[in-house]
Amino acid sequence: MNVIFCKITSMKYYKGVTFYDQPSRGGSYIDENGTGGEVTNFYPTKDADGEEVCFGFVEPKHNHGVTNTIHLENITGNMADKEAEYVDDVLVIWCATLDTHHPAVVGWYKNSTFYRTIQEVMIDDYYYPYNALAKADDCVLLPRNERDKGIWSIPVSRYDGYGFGQSMIYYPQSDFDKQKVKKIIESIESYAGNNWLRVFNEDQEPKPEKKYFWQK
Repeated sequence: MNVIFCKITSMKYYKGVTFYDQPSRGGSYIDENGTGGEVTNFYPTKDADGEEVCFGFVEPKHNHGVTNTIHLENITGNMADKEAEYVDDVLVIWCATLDTHHPAVVGWYKNSTFYRTIQEVMIDDYYYPYNALAKADDCVLLPRNERDKGIWSIPVSRYDGYGFGQSMIYYPQSDFDKQKVKKIIESIESYAGNNWLRVFNEDQEPKPEKKYFWQK
């Protein structure tokens, strides 16, 4: 199975920044700007063909001001062509740091397309960055209290010797990684609880005020 773990800012609903749902623990850009590309990762949107999808974003690592590309070959176990612009059938596991040092799963995209470089889509005169795309029916956002359960905890290399490091992206590689991934996938496959994909903020209409990242 093609799997990638992506660490994003912590929010309740991921349907735009509102008074009651502010992003936190998402890195220096979000701290300085109060928003980021991932704040609408679980906002179902119709694409150009009228199909309901979710556009997901994770910030790739930067080196000397240059944005790195996503190593698709690490997702597929070196099965992806190094010139390929995207891979299909990816399980994207979205994680965020909650109230501890360890990130936790907040939701996932099944059967998604993951891109090597940042893409952008224009909707309502706004450009929105994304590097993951999935049908809304394949997306699950865990309720806030569900995310605190130990089954969703993700390792951090600083404390556990494997897992997330400085990058917002974690490619499972070692045997320890694979054992943890197996348990997480089992939890995902057996999950039968609520899905907050279509749950909105207390103060929010079904179209968030700050839906997109930047405007041209």
